[in-house]
Amino acid sequence: MIRNVIFWLDKYPRSIAGTIKALSSRFNVICVCLRREIDEERAKMGWGYDEIVHCKFHFLSEEAHPIDVVTDIANMNADESFHFMLGLRNGGINKYVYKYIMPKHCNIAVIAERPTAYQLSFAKRLLSQLYYRFMALILRNRIKCILAMGMLGVKAYRAVGWPQKMVLPYLYHKITKPVVNEQQIDCKNIKFVYVGQFSKRKGVDLIMEVFDSLNCDNWTLDVVGANGDMEKEVIEWCNENPQVNYLGVWNSMDVSQNIGRYDLCLVPSRYDGWGMVVMEAVEAGVGCITTTDTGSRDLIDASGAGVVIPSNSIEELVKYIRVLLKYPQLLDEWKSQASKYKNNITDERIAEYVTECILYFSSNSDKYPHCPWL
Repeated sequence: MIRNVIFWLDKYPRSIAGTIKALSSRFNVICVCLRREIDEERAKMGWGYDEIVHCKFHFLSEEAHPIDVVTDIANMNADESFHFMLGLRNGGINKYVYKYIMPKHCNIAVIAERPTAYQLSFAKRLLSQLYYRFMALILRNRIKCILAMGMLGVKAYRAVGWPQKMVLPYLYHKITKPVVNEQQIDCKNIKFVYVGQFSKRKGVDLIMEVFDSLNCDNWTLDVVGANGDMEKEVIEWCNENPQVNYLGVWNSMDVSQNIGRYDLCLVPSRYDGWGMVVMEAVEAGVGCITTTDTGSRDLIDASGAGVVIPSNSIEELVKYIRVLLKYPQLLDEWKSQASKYKNNITDERIAEYVTECILYFSSNSDKYPHCPWL
């Protein structure tokens, strides 16, 4: 029977903190991190630490003898332990997994975003595909399963040779907090919000072009974020447009609560391995427009709390913004759908699913895991 669940991480696990916190009420959870600190770019975006009680942390950069910590964990009873590593690369914290854990433990799973082809040349895309096919060939008997970000990730890993039953959907999620959204739609002022990096990959240039084209005044757009290749341009644009407000950054723990003050969240990414803001919008009971190349599009497809448009399509984004300004009652429908759906993505529901994965792939259950949010 599995008693110990160990997460191997390069840094503090903000993106999967909700899973870890909920699992810690079921198992003895240990997080082994290379370091404690959040990198400068993430800190600038408002990322912080969520409290995770009943979970033991080891920060190897602060340990007098880090190898002793790793070997002590490697020596735990293999039949009672289940390990999660992030990604397949043999670097960072994963080098300890490959060297010390794999030779002794058979219960290892990988949490991974899909292999990215964004802005890669044809030759580099081909090399990437060959690399991931090679990894599937050599690791499929050493790893129990891959929890891939969204169905886009599931399809990508199955396409490079991982057996269908070994690849299941997963999602990033911070520790969730209850959000009560009783905000009413004001047809005279539809409130849009964008939260994220200011880069072309995130589609902020599409947002600028769309709202510059509008010839009506029944809307406002609040822009929240930092960093990216368009940071200066976006902030200048906000300052020049009287209907657009730049709000700086929000503390990461407050994003869902703050999104709850708006009528629609915009996530027009050209590529996103997951896309946390879509999930934060649904948690807040707010509709969302996102794209076909955003991993978290699954939540909009499943809930009906918004619309998924083709990636990089200015035409579709303009069309839906204009429709919403003309028929704002659609926003009420999307909010209602988000509110009905959000119980499928609570920490507890996700942890129940991950627990099913742990038990099934450690041969303690014949119940194949059922993903609650699809």
